[in-house]
Amino acid sequence: MAKKRRRRVSIKWSTRVVSDKMLAFNMRLAAYYNGLLSFKVERPLDRGHVNWLELSMRDGTFLTHQAVISIAVCAWDKKERKLNGQHIANARLQLGNGAKLPKVRVVKYNVRTEDEYRQLYICFDRSKSRTASHLAKMLIYGSSVYMDVPLKRIPTLTAGARWWWFGSKRVKIEEVCDAMCHDFPKVGKDVADVLEYIVIRAGTSRGLFLRQPVVAAIFETVQANSMIAREFWVTMVDGLFRTLTHPAKMLREFLLTTIIGHRVAVSNLASVSNIEMFNYCVGCFNAFHAGSTLTKAPNYKRADRLKAA
Repeated sequence: MAKKRRRRVSIKWSTRVVSDKMLAFNMRLAAYYNGLLSFKVERPLDRGHVNWLELSMRDGTFLTHQAVISIAVCAWDKKERKLNGQHIANARLQLGNGAKLPKVRVVKYNVRTEDEYRQLYICFDRSKSRTASHLAKMLIYGSSVYMDVPLKRIPTLTAGARWWWFGSKRVKIEEVCDAMCHDFPKVGKDVADVLEYIVIRAGTSRGLFLRQPVVAAIFETVQANSMIAREFWVTMVDGLFRTLTHPAKMLREFLLTTIIGHRVAVSNLASVSNIEMFNYCVGCFNAFHAGSTLTKAPNYKRADRLKAA
């Protein structure tokens, strides 16, 4: 396992506010915001929240002076882009003409780089719908390191990285993404390639092969030896074994017949912990790396995590 160390996210900000005004909240302003460029990973629109905002606008309980910021725009690369306000903008458009609403605060920022835009974007509305999954997508998707990684794969990738790199420590998703981009970018990209292969080849079993401790074990094995690790995981997924004692065969059967943390018997599935599943994966890889066969399960019931050989 890689040496665990906490990085402190450090950004050299050149962000500045270029405009901060209270403007009439009319259809023109709402349409202007909705027409702006959005980032590659804009938050999904919560239609229920939009409807609730529209209702509050109709009955007079929409008090914008209580909000810190209602609409925020960012200028980057000579183009204005969205930061915050998609829900109230859509609610205002649904409300239509003729409604009288209080003014809203419109703040415009200016940044120099895409990274500053990413960091500024995730600062807004953290209590509403900016989940860890969305923040991870926002910070990683389309970045130079993970340019080719599909959007849907990022939450799985970061979840595995969090468990592998930080263990049980409670850390912010920004720290996980920072570590992935600066501490082990090549490992992260290689793991993403393995995950994509699993998704394509595993069919209905892919969910069992993409559980957090399994993805963490992929990180651990790739960090030890990327080429051997890829061969091992490809063999496990494809199910092409020359012998009944092949380590990848034992791992495949283990993953298909276990469930994490379930204390009640579920069909024929055995209950294991995260660390037990991780250790089983790494133990099988170590046997494969050593060219050995397995006649019995590797020693996986231990409190500490195994290291890839």
